[in-house]
Amino acid sequence: MDFEHFNKTLISTMGRPAANDSKQLMKIYDILYREIDVEDIDFNAFTYEDIQLVVDTFEDHIYYDDDSGEDFLLLDSHPISLLDSMENVVSNLNNTPKIKPKSKFKFL
Repeated sequence: MDFEHFNKTLISTMGRPAANDSKQLMKIYDILYREIDVEDIDFNAFTYEDIQLVVDTFEDHIYYDDDSGEDFLLLDSHPISLLDSMENVVSNLNNTPKIKPKSKFKFL
């Protein structure tokens, strides 16, 4: 990851007003969830203030393992948990066998 590029881009977008639009915030959560490379991120899709709001949300909805400090648990209400749940539902629907019920009519 090119952290220098990431930092320069964040600083250059700091002056833009934050809309705190849920679409912008979900874009950031999607980037984090899918672990998208820095080169593939559209930094015009959100502002620095949006990122700060996401970081604050993380701090409010996360529990760390007291022993190691490395493991963490997100609450079910956290947007990344919701993304994961939605992806699992879609995956399960796509993987469900397509069963066509037998018709009582011979021509169907």
